[in-house]
Order: sequence, then C-alpha cells, then structure tokens
Amino acid sequence: MKRLMKEGEKEELKTGNTLYMIISVVLIIVTLSLELFPIYIYFLEESEKVVFITKTWLIIGGIATALIVLNVCITGISIALGIKKFNSLELV
Repeated sequence: MKRLMKEGEKEELKTGNTLYMIISVVLIIVTLSLELFPIYIYFLEESEKVVFITKTWLIIGGIATALIVLNVCITGISIALGIKKFNSLELV
C-alpha cells in the first residue's frame, strides 16, 4: 500500500506510439475493406437487374471518391496533429 501511495503522487505521462496508431488505422481500413467486398458483390448482382446510365455511375464514383479523399484527409490531419502535440511535450 505504501508503494501505491508514493507512486500515486507521481504524474505519469503516457503517449501512444505513432507506429501503433498507424497500424491501427491500417487495420481499420483492412477490416472495412473486407466488409465492403461482399456488399459490393451483392450490389453488382442487384445492379445487373437495373440498367444504370452513365450519370448514375458518375454519381456513385464521385461519392466513393469524395469518401476516400475525406478519410485520407482526416487520417492525415489526425496524424499531423498527433505528431505536433507529441513534439510539443517536454520529456524528462
């Protein structure tokens, strides 16, 4: 109990490892990709029953591109802010 009381007075500084965060983001992207594949196959099967015009495919492609760009921007900004915050820490 004495050891816990003494250690409780110390303020610990714990930061996440940047590599760990990047691996986590990659794992999330892989997981989402694996979940997306069956849905995309189902979409293609169902779309054969309906004829899509070029405008429809452009809208679908535009939305998918916008989502990818948005995710890349959010991930990049998050990593940049994390690195900036980490660099501003004073390590003893």
